[in-house]
Amino acid sequence: DLKKFKQQHGHLNISREEDKSLFDFCNNVRYGRNHPGRGMVMTEERVKALDEIGFTWAGTREAGWQLKSTGAKNKQKCSKSFESRVEDLKKFKQRHGHLHVTREEDQSLFNFCSHVRYGQNHPGKGMVMTEERVKALDEIGFSWTGNRGTRTEARNERNRKSFESRLADLRQYKQQHGHLNISRKEDQSLYNFCQNVRTGRNNPD
Repeated sequence: DLKKFKQQHGHLNISREEDKSLFDFCNNVRYGRNHPGRGMVMTEERVKALDEIGFTWAGTREAGWQLKSTGAKNKQKCSKSFESRVEDLKKFKQRHGHLHVTREEDQSLFNFCSHVRYGQNHPGKGMVMTEERVKALDEIGFSWTGNRGTRTEARNERNRKSFESRLADLRQYKQQHGHLNISRKEDQSLYNFCQNVRTGRNNPD
């Protein structure tokens, strides 16, 4: 029934008016997930099955989350699937060069990132963070440390690249300059990375 509803409406934020029975089912599912041992039994298999179709674990406040009337466009953002949000993050990174989303830049995406971090740091509460979801976010360089919504931290995110990303930067630098003698003036961040690598190599302890 949920799959059919999503095919027809494009989301799983079901209101009482749209389908009373399915609305009650979703509420029972969320209650069982958030209160183990009470209500509906939510096994890992059941949670996974719902995750795969983009089930909204945060629930729906009928007045604020229904996709109706003039506010439908803004409310649609709240009902996006996890996969859609990952795509939004990829687009954001392409535009800004980092994933430190600030409240001023994108309120909806900022809230999503906050919910993701909370779910990861508090298993059993908030958003369900499966290994697949964590892996998908790791692959695009998601910042698990969080952000305070400042542009300074957004700039600093560029300096917290993974080792693999830095290797890619070095390859690109060599293609452009024909060498790897990077000076501080040319690229402060990459220069610091090289210095740290040399220090680690010379001082293994």
